[in-house]
Amino acid sequence: MVRKNVARRGFTLIELLVVISIITLLISLLLPAVSEARRQARISSCTSNMKQHAQAAQNFVPQNKDRLPNAPEGNNNPVIGKRGTPAARVAIRNAFETNGWAFSPFGIPSVGAFQAVTGVNSEIRNSCLIQGYIMTLGPYLVDGEGIDMLTDITICPSNKIRYESTKAYKEAVRANGGLFPSLSSTASQNAAFSSYRMSADILLTPALFDADRDLYAVPITASAPQRWQRFNKASDVFFPSNKVAFFLWFASHDKNVDYWLEAGATCPVALHDGSARVTKPTIDGLATDFDENAGSAYLFAPTGPTYDSHFFATLGGLHGRDL
Repeated sequence: MVRKNVARRGFTLIELLVVISIITLLISLLLPAVSEARRQARISSCTSNMKQHAQAAQNFVPQNKDRLPNAPEGNNNPVIGKRGTPAARVAIRNAFETNGWAFSPFGIPSVGAFQAVTGVNSEIRNSCLIQGYIMTLGPYLVDGEGIDMLTDITICPSNKIRYESTKAYKEAVRANGGLFPSLSSTASQNAAFSSYRMSADILLTPALFDADRDLYAVPITASAPQRWQRFNKASDVFFPSNKVAFFLWFASHDKNVDYWLEAGATCPVALHDGSARVTKPTIDGLATDFDENAGSAYLFAPTGPTYDSHFFATLGGLHGRDL
């Protein structure tokens, strides 16, 4: 029997180019789908963080005289405040340390300062309980004290910059023997403690947002509003399933958007009924309605343009509705 040698034929250049083109096309079709799937997974994880915030607040209330998360009581020190009222300042080293947090010389203002139209200045955004709520809510949210409270639950999984800056901040504190840097230092400002914020309504009397119904003149300017601070109770929330307690400050899940209140922003929120959901604030947030105590209490300008302050402060405060 005679065997014939059959020459093996490989791909021609045209066939190879066709195969490469098909593979490239499939990759171009699949990559956006994979990227979107990963984005949705991060949004889901972020919403889970919000759910844990909501549950932590639910646990806080019955163990603290039915009060919503706030500063501890004052101790009659002129700087800290009177007993029976929320402390004006917290986390003061060697005087009023708070769950392992301590800064010198005067700690952190509990509320900070409001300004007309834009709503708040950098003090209230970056160095008070609206942003540093972890100092009082932390024991109900995570194990540990001080910087050990700064865990992934306080950081949006899409916010890599915040994750890295907070990691560096924790390392700096440990390297410094547990001493916290000044609040005015770059280290503290960059850490920012959390990707999330607590609604200003929780710390302030609802009367603040009813007292002057002019959208452009919330009646506090330039100074810390201690006279508006109060211990609100869970019963002060009139619409718990429609009132936001915590929300994602940065629009970390979206491209070309910086903050939660800009068009296109995806914002997971925690609600006062213990639930969490994903919102689009410019779509899901209620329009300002003075008669219904619904929508934003004032305008807000974090990046130059002016936006409604969805979720941050609501007409009627805790008596109002966000969604």
